[in-house]
Amino acid sequence: MRIGLVGAGWWAREVHAPAFHGAGAQIQGVYAQGSPRARALAEAYGAKVYEDYGELLENVDAVAIATPDAAHVPLALEAVRRGRHVFLEKPVGLSLEEARSLLQEAEARGVVAMTALTARADWGAETAFQVRERLRGGGGPPSSTYLAVGCRRALCDVGDQGITRRLERLRQRLR
Repeated sequence: MRIGLVGAGWWAREVHAPAFHGAGAQIQGVYAQGSPRARALAEAYGAKVYEDYGELLENVDAVAIATPDAAHVPLALEAVRRGRHVFLEKPVGLSLEEARSLLQEAEARGVVAMTALTARADWGAETAFQVRERLRGGGGPPSSTYLAVGCRRALCDVGDQGITRRLERLRQRLR
């Protein structure tokens, strides 16, 4: 699996690149428009720096997007329209309509588009949720879609194991 990193900030450097690399993916390239950090990130994984997003998309199977929020959906839509799988940092979009447009396009193209939900499988987060629910008089298990941990219902995260499982599913789809 050839992965393109889109963005060269902390999430790309400290989370995405090590997790995908550790799961056996090849970090093919880094696209981070105008970022001086892109070169160091690419060099750390023997990858290329791309100045053109379209060129990166021509050379990868999937992208991991960790950019400013407003760029998430436009970048993801372009990747999906070219048949690339997308791993997208939160939030998916700036509006529900934007997120739905990405979902509809991914379904229509038959590609995987997912976001990072690492706390979803986190024992501490699940325990906090259960304690909060007991205090409220509930006591049910955490929702399979949302995990509320002392805040408004918010999408939380799936961890490195989730990335590994999803990479394996993508590999099977590509065979």
